[in-house]
Amino acid sequence: MKKGIKTLLLATMLTFTSISSVSAAPDPYENPINEVPHQAVYIPHASTVSAHLGNNDQDWFYLSAHSTGQQRVLFFPPDYPNNQVYNLAVYEESVLNPGSSSAITHKVVYNTNGSSTELSFPVQAGKRYYVVVAGSSILYHPYTLLVVGQIT
Repeated sequence: MKKGIKTLLLATMLTFTSISSVSAAPDPYENPINEVPHQAVYIPHASTVSAHLGNNDQDWFYLSAHSTGQQRVLFFPPDYPNNQVYNLAVYEESVLNPGSSSAITHKVVYNTNGSSTELSFPVQAGKRYYVVVAGSSILYHPYTLLVVGQIT
């Protein structure tokens, strides 16, 4: 009897373990995964990247400054649906400590018509800067970031 109960308990535990590992599948829209700074995706100058935000998601990207001056990054929220909220922030790599570091610049974007928002911030040649996008979960409608050339 004890052996039967142990077998039943073991089978039940294995079943729950299998079910929980299946339900913890990665977000299919996170490719590549860029949830934290060390997973940030590189965005070259004069190029765009499109991505989706999932539930409790934040997307990290980085760029490298080729010269000292002002850097511009444009954020294009999805055209649909309206009334979504996005939080954008930029950090310099040497002081990066999300949650306790001060962002170089930060904007809250309320998407009401799909128009772009500009982040403009000072950069120094040779340094790396991180852009983080967080906010509304719009799995089927991507946002776009455009890294515009630097103003020296």
